[in-house]
Formats: sequence, C-alpha cells, structure tokens
Amino acid sequence: MTLVLNPDPRSRPERVMNGPKYREGIQKFSAALADTMPGVLQIKLCGKAGNPVARDFGGELAGRFSEQLHVLQSWNQVVPPAGCVFRQLRQVSLGHDRWGGYHLPRIDPATLVRLAVHNWPLGRSWAPFSADDKAGEIEFPSLRTLCIFYRGADTEHPDTRVWQLRFPALKIMRLYSPREVCPLLQHAVLPAHMDAVSIRVTGACVRLMSSSALPAVGRFRIHILDNDTGLEVLDAVNRISVRMRPREEATLDVNSIPSSGIPALASLTKLVVRAPTGVDTMLALIQALPGLTGMIVWHLALDNIQADISVPGPAEARVVEPLGTRIEAMTLSVGRQPGMRRGKLAAVVKHLLLRIPTLRSLVAAQVPAEPIAYFVSAFVGRYPHLAAVNLRVGQGL
Repeated sequence: MTLVLNPDPRSRPERVMNGPKYREGIQKFSAALADTMPGVLQIKLCGKAGNPVARDFGGELAGRFSEQLHVLQSWNQVVPPAGCVFRQLRQVSLGHDRWGGYHLPRIDPATLVRLAVHNWPLGRSWAPFSADDKAGEIEFPSLRTLCIFYRGADTEHPDTRVWQLRFPALKIMRLYSPREVCPLLQHAVLPAHMDAVSIRVTGACVRLMSSSALPAVGRFRIHILDNDTGLEVLDAVNRISVRMRPREEATLDVNSIPSSGIPALASLTKLVVRAPTGVDTMLALIQALPGLTGMIVWHLALDNIQADISVPGPAEARVVEPLGTRIEAMTLSVGRQPGMRRGKLAAVVKHLLLRIPTLRSLVAAQVPAEPIAYFVSAFVGRYPHLAAVNLRVGQGL
C-alpha cells in the first residue's frame, strides 16, 4: 500500500507550531492514520520543501512504519522519533532544510537499492547509515543508484570523522556540487565497472577528480557549472575520460570553452556549449574533436562569419571538402541578436549540411525554412544519411 500526503500550500503552519497541543496533535493523528492503514509499504510526502508541518507529521508517521517501509520519498526533511531506525527501505529520496538541522534519519543500508539526498551540506556525516555511529566503514551491498546533490559547506556541524563508503553493486551515480570539492568521491570505493556516471561540478572539483579512483563506465557525462574551463580543466577532463573509458557515450557540458589549443579529448562523443560561441570557434571545435557524434551550441554568435562560409551551386557539391568528423546530430540556437540578417544562420546551416556527410539529424532555431527546404532537396544526393531536419522558423529575420 502507498500513502501519499500533500499538505495544503495555503496553510500557515507558523500559526500553530508554537501552540501547546501542536506536538500532541501530530502524534495522535499519525497514530490514528497508522492504525487505519497498517499495511503501508510506501510513503510519499509531497508539497513545498521546507514546510515544517509536513516535516514533523511526515517524520512521525514514517517512524511508525520504520520496520516495514520499502519506499520513502519527501522533498521535506524527515525527522522521525528518537531511536527510530528504518530497516527495510529499498528506495529513499529525501530533502534537507536548515529548520530540521540537515539531519538524515537512521537507515540500515543493507536493503537500499536507490538512494537520493537533496540539498545535503558538504561535510555532513554519513553516521545515520552506520550501526554504531563511529567513524569507519559503511557498506551499501545492494545499492544500484546513488544521487547526491550537495549545497554549501556545513559550517555549523561539520563532521571531521573519516568514513569509507563501499558501493560494490552500484550501477548509476549522479553527483552535484557547486563548490570546490565533492566529498563523496573522496571517500567512496566504487566497483570496477558501472553503467552511467553523471557529474555536475565546478572546474576546481574536476581538477581534484582527475586524480581520484574512478570506474570504467558505459555512459559518462560531466557538466562544469562555472566558467573555469581553461586548458588545465580540459586536460583534467581528458584524464578522467581516458580513465573511465566510456563504452557508449561521453558528454562534456560547459558554459565556456577556449577558441584554440583544445586538447584532443579522444573519448568525447558529445559536446554541449552554453556560452556565446562564434561560428569559427564551432568549426574549430568540430575539427579538434574528431570523435564527436553529437554537438549542441545554445548561443551561436553570427557576427563576423568568415568568408569561407559559402554555399556552392548544385554542380559544385562534389568539391566541398568534408570537415573530417563523425557528427550525426547537431542542435543550434541563436536567440535574438542585434543586426542579425535573414540569411546568416541559413548560410551556416547549409555549410554544415554540405561539410558533415555523416549528419543524420539537425535542429536549428530562428532559421528561414523555405530556402533551407529548397537547399535540402537540391543537394539530397550529398548527404544520403540525413534522416531529420527540424527547423524552428524565425520571425523578423
């Protein structure tokens, strides 16, 4: 049985929390609900994060099923009664807030298959997963998916103890850290092979990761959150990618990227660039990263397009030199740019269509559709693998 609780977002809990009967009411109502539905195996607490009534009532109620619950999900922090230990949980997804002291409930790790913790302070203790609350080794023998989303540093209650965290069965890991470190990677013992690893961290954290013990993976994605993506960080990305040997896909997602001197990044298969990027830089990236099969440029700058972006007539198509890439899918977006003329992006799209014969899918925004449609039909023999052209027609170009 699944129990879903969704507090009224219009409620004003601060009006009653300090009342003398608040705690007694929480306990009585949770006891009555537990007696009514004794077979509950899943509890999902919905509603806005940081709701103190949802936190207190959800924790009290979940604690009454601590010996049997299989699934516990809540954007709010779950604060069960003192001494409560969840012994049968398989799936856990929990939020944190400062009102609850950023504490996790005590959980036996033996049965966990999926664990997600949101808004967790850096340096927070893993003691809730340890039977004796002492620093040492904690093993998660059945855990398949781990998602940790860190917040800022915990300056009030930092944990100075050293924990070795073992994940022998882990298949999927997602990490987020907006600071210079990612504590989990410093203490985790990961299996030799995993299916997928996705990491959203700063450039400084990437440099630290490049010397960490990392598994071989099927799919790997690294998103650098800040603008620290100079050559030193890209070299670190290359070392990480080489060590992890992604078998299927390796994606780099950046807010900025150098226009020259880019390392080979031989394992990279997909590049996402979120910063304004000139056409010359985009073409240089394509040629510098021959292993790419996919590319997304969210802010393609159309000023100063070089003269060699030209479109030959149909009779000259055979003499156009390919770019020497294996890219199969591209997405281009330009947004609104002052002084952008109607034909600029159309010329770039035509240029790419001719010079990337492996292209199967092209998505472009703010493109005049009619000339592109004519161009595709005229040069259809040049790119026999092209399967889809998705154009968002621009207004006022």
